[in-house]
Parts: sequence; structure tokens; C-alpha cells
Amino acid sequence: MHFILFVNTKSGDGYGASYLELGSEEIMIKYSTSKKAYLYICDLFDEDARKRGVQLISTFYSEESIDFRVIICGGDGTIPWVLSELLSADLDLAKIVIGIIPIGTGNDFSRSLGWGAKPVKVTPTNFK
Repeated sequence: MHFILFVNTKSGDGYGASYLELGSEEIMIKYSTSKKAYLYICDLFDEDARKRGVQLISTFYSEESIDFRVIICGGDGTIPWVLSELLSADLDLAKIVIGIIPIGTGNDFSRSLGWGAKPVKVTPTNFK
């Protein structure tokens, strides 16, 4: 399983930057004795990282045997930003599982869905 996390580092008064403090752009997570998941963290304000994330998705998208998820971490404006990046890469959004971590200051989108409005700060210690 692969998770590509697009982080808006300026969302939530800078809460998004805490995701970059996890220590690496790629993190392997063991979730059972034989299964692993990979987390790729892409800073939306770093053009190379953003392009690398979209390229990973394009690669995984073309391989039907690879299971992946796209996670958008930011405020209300971050969601259309990432979706437009994926559409620009000619990816069919209907075939991609997309999740959202709401960390904006307003979080109108997440509040309207009943997810709450408080941003969550992530640190290496509470990630484990």
C-alpha cells in the first residue's frame, strides 16, 4: 500500500509544516508481520516535491496491481489545488481514492461533512 500525502505547509497557521518534521520524504510503516505501507510526503510549496508526488501517482495509476491512496493535507483551498495538479497530469479522479486531513484555519469543507474544524498538529512523537 502506498500513501501520497500532499501537505500545504502554510495551512492552519503553519500546522502543515509539522508533517515535514517526521524526518523523511518517504517512510515505510509495518502494520503486521508481513505487510508494509509506504508514506510519501510532498510539500506543495516545493515544486520538485509536488511534481515527484504527481509522478508517483501517475506511475501507480498505470500499474493496476499497485494499491495507493492520495491524501490532501491542508485547508479548503488545498483540495482544488491538488485535484487540479492531478487533472493536469491527465489522471481520472474517479479512479483514485482521495482522502483529506483538514488542517486549515476555517475548514469549512470538513465542517460541512461533519469531520470537525480543529487542525491537528503532527509531531514525530505522536505519529508513532
